[in-house]
Amino acid sequence: MMDESLLTPSEPITVILSKMGWIRAAKGYEIDPKGLNYKQGDDYQASVRGRSNQMVVLLDDTGRAYSTIAHTLPSARGQGEPVTGRFSPPSQAKFISIMMGDDKKYFLASNFGYGFIGSVKNFISKAKGGKAILTIPKGAKILPPVKIFDIETDKLAVVTSRGYLLLVNVKEIPQMQRGKGNKLINIPPARLKSGDEKVVAIISIPNNTTLVIHAGKRYKILKPIEFKEYQSERGKRGKLLPQTYHNVTGLEIRD
Repeated sequence: MMDESLLTPSEPITVILSKMGWIRAAKGYEIDPKGLNYKQGDDYQASVRGRSNQMVVLLDDTGRAYSTIAHTLPSARGQGEPVTGRFSPPSQAKFISIMMGDDKKYFLASNFGYGFIGSVKNFISKAKGGKAILTIPKGAKILPPVKIFDIETDKLAVVTSRGYLLLVNVKEIPQMQRGKGNKLINIPPARLKSGDEKVVAIISIPNNTTLVIHAGKRYKILKPIEFKEYQSERGKRGKLLPQTYHNVTGLEIRD
């Protein structure tokens, strides 16, 4: 039997997931996913750019992945359809992110600081119940998957709720198909257990780009020349950011 994707035109699309688990696809990359119309009480959750003949992989907060062919998704001109119409996730599970591109690699992690790099092609499953890919330690939560640009040259930035920032070379991080992954950053066990400190954000930094650290309305720009100050081996503690940036709310990369 011929692969259906081989018969489907390859067109650029943007796939959008809402907080309540509704999914849709728009032609092209020019669309503003956050500016779309959402159902009352719903809002933007995640989006990804890809091709219409590729598989879309969704990740829920239990660590399971589900996949569907992109061209079968409803148009973004409407509000989409509930993901639960296609899949059978565990009770109370919430869909948190989407990935595309067979050859693309993403970093999957929990807020306890453990994770691994995996290929989208290994997350694909035909089962309605999905496929378990990320094992989550008790009490931990999944962080949104992070797209890797270049395994050989990217740096991964990991920051905790206490303001510790660690940069590691992406090539030092294991590639796996499933599991808990390896320790990225060292958080004292007592702080993890009490909930006093956890990982709040992770991002992959391509070569020759800057890292923007957001702390509420404040932000700090970290240039490549300053990276070495926070860089160390995987599993280390990292370095404490200046006091005004201890409460990190997000990480961003800029050219």
